[in-house]
Amino acid sequence: MPHSFLKAQSSLAEESAHSHSSIQSNASAIAQHYIPGINQLVDLTFSIEGKTLSYYRDFELKQSSQTHHEFTVSFSHDCFGGIETHEMEESQKLVGKRLLVSMHYKNNTDKPRRYFVGVITAVSFEQAHGNQGYLILKGFSPTVLLDQAPNIQSFGGQSSEPLQGVVQQLLDQGYHQQEQYKSSIQLTHPRQLSYSCQYNETPYNFLTRLAHAQGEHFFYDGEILHFGKIPTDEKPIRLLYGRDVSQLEIRLQARHVNRLLYDYNSVSDEKLSTSTDTSLVLKGTLAKSTYIQAAQTFTTPSLQQAPIAAITHQEVEHAQRGLVGREGIHVFVTTGNTTIPFLYPGCKVEIQMLQPNKKTAHYFTTLLITEVHHQVDALGKYEGTFKGVDAQTGSISQAHAQSPLVEQQLGRVISNKDPQGKGHVQVQFDWQRNNQSTAFIPVLSQHAGNSSFVSANRGFVFIPEEGDLVLVSFIGNHPDRPFVLGSFFYGSTGMGGGHENQIKSIRTRSGHTLRFTEDESIELFDAIGNHVTLDTKAKDILLTAPENLILNAKNIHLQASQNIHAFAQQHLYLEAQENIDIKAAKRYNLTARDSTTSIVYTAAYQTQDYRLTCEIGQMEATKENFQFLSNKEVETISNKRVKLL
Repeated sequence: MPHSFLKAQSSLAEESAHSHSSIQSNASAIAQHYIPGINQLVDLTFSIEGKTLSYYRDFELKQSSQTHHEFTVSFSHDCFGGIETHEMEESQKLVGKRLLVSMHYKNNTDKPRRYFVGVITAVSFEQAHGNQGYLILKGFSPTVLLDQAPNIQSFGGQSSEPLQGVVQQLLDQGYHQQEQYKSSIQLTHPRQLSYSCQYNETPYNFLTRLAHAQGEHFFYDGEILHFGKIPTDEKPIRLLYGRDVSQLEIRLQARHVNRLLYDYNSVSDEKLSTSTDTSLVLKGTLAKSTYIQAAQTFTTPSLQQAPIAAITHQEVEHAQRGLVGREGIHVFVTTGNTTIPFLYPGCKVEIQMLQPNKKTAHYFTTLLITEVHHQVDALGKYEGTFKGVDAQTGSISQAHAQSPLVEQQLGRVISNKDPQGKGHVQVQFDWQRNNQSTAFIPVLSQHAGNSSFVSANRGFVFIPEEGDLVLVSFIGNHPDRPFVLGSFFYGSTGMGGGHENQIKSIRTRSGHTLRFTEDESIELFDAIGNHVTLDTKAKDILLTAPENLILNAKNIHLQASQNIHAFAQQHLYLEAQENIDIKAAKRYNLTARDSTTSIVYTAAYQTQDYRLTCEIGQMEATKENFQFLSNKEVETISNKRVKLL
């Protein structure tokens, strides 16, 4: 049977074993295969796309819960079965491929066994001193696939999305790669995201930020990328100092663990914080006492805005608990050298110490491993170092999240129909596609609030229209906290201020306009012809209405320093429910083609000199007597004759 076929069969078996592996038996298997006084040699199997690479020279793997795992492995020139040269005919195809590493004891293909899955990012061929050369593969954990280039995208907005779904989308975009790489999303609490934005950052940084903000964990254990809970179903691996561990350092560190977060919900006008004790719970004697001392050492106040656009007090609590946990676990850190090659980030180890001058051991502590450094040479000699924290805290060291630098940006208003009636608008940025948009976000006003007389909408109320181009800024420079800073004229929508910028105006969607013309006029008008003009040149005020001009008031006073002129094309009506008083200090003139005066009861005219002149006249009393009275004489004068009937 060909050698290459045997290698392919072996690799396929390795892949199958990996896909069905169970890590629960490793702790027991290590104890079962312990040989007193002997450090067992380690065997490694390297598989790439169903093929096994043989004849490795050395292997180094650095693993950490805080960053990408990194590996380097060198092979003999004939690792593919044929001879590889500087032309790299076979090895050039390995860039970007998945590497499966199986680590187990020599002459024992069963448990204990640990796998590492990585991605090859660099391939080199090295020759020196006339040898036939070595093939060197370098790479990282597949988390590096999420951390190479920044991107902008958003989640939620139109409707809230579950956190688990958002994480799944991000991993599907570049991590899983047709299920080559595994992940596990097990949230401590289900959560909904109303709006969240990956802004000019890699998916890895965004996922790290999400984990911090939501009080979750995010790390790679060598096989599985975890978001949420730390797996707890594995039995701790027992390490005995003096046998499995040759060097051990226990470090106690003071850290500032008195951390407080706050936020503000503008929709409900509520300050958000938590009154719940979010202190880290440590059970180990040294860890617990050091944590208490650290809390008493660093007492300066630490209050920060929550790294999340929180809506509830509980969201602030989750973020604060995560922050305290990430700081607090460092009060007790243990490092050491070990001969056990099966440690990895996220696993638990139980450290036992040999009694001085005795063969008995006693329990010291249980660690949650955060870092491991593996080195294996061609003979199988293994050297390893590890770093761990108190396992009972339920927290693990995580990557540092870089806060993105958020710039002001343009967006288009797609809706101003705020379902909560707060005057918020929904905006779509230029980079958002399909149904992506913000949630309903506030609009900055020059003056806004309420008063003892006005319960709402005190100030300037100018909500952008759908389709408007707006400038969006961000509260606290956080990409999840956008607000509308102002609007832009764009394309043909702007006309400017006319000649020498003479015109300033406010105009509504339907055409209602308030226009200021420098040194000329102030105008208020609408699209149908209602018009108020304050003519600053002529010193006039003009009121124009296509139909009716109505003044309603308890009292109306018209006062002019010179003249009042009332003119109507048809009728001029004066009507009062009680009295009409007309007073002229000098002359009262009434001119008309015809005049009819109708008085129901009594008409009285009192004057010093009364004259009535007409071309034809008649005075008649239809019911009673008609009297002419005078304190002196009554004269009847006619140019012709007087008839008395």
